[in-house]
Amino acid sequence: MAINPRSVGAMVGLARVDAGVGLGCFADDRRAHLAAAEATLVKALSLAPNYAGAHLVLGAVQIHTNRAAQGMAESKRALALDHNLASAHAQIGLAKSGRR
Repeated sequence: MAINPRSVGAMVGLARVDAGVGLGCFADDRRAHLAAAEATLVKALSLAPNYAGAHLVLGAVQIHTNRAAQGMAESKRALALDHNLASAHAQIGLAKSGRR
């Protein structure tokens, strides 16, 4: 991000880390990490709306913040862009099961 603050790949990588910390309960304030991840992903998608990885991570954040319908829609968008994202199928199943 320091080298190229408009790098979508770097933004998604940073968001993955924040989401991982928040989802893995590795921080006292997991909500702050999830909010940071979501904000970064929204910015990344504003620059590259067809970046499947950003939709995938945003879907995970939304599913784990009690927005399953939105998370499933993001996961389906990721699949539409990249049919090889097996984790998107898993996220959709997780959202449908109600287990988070």
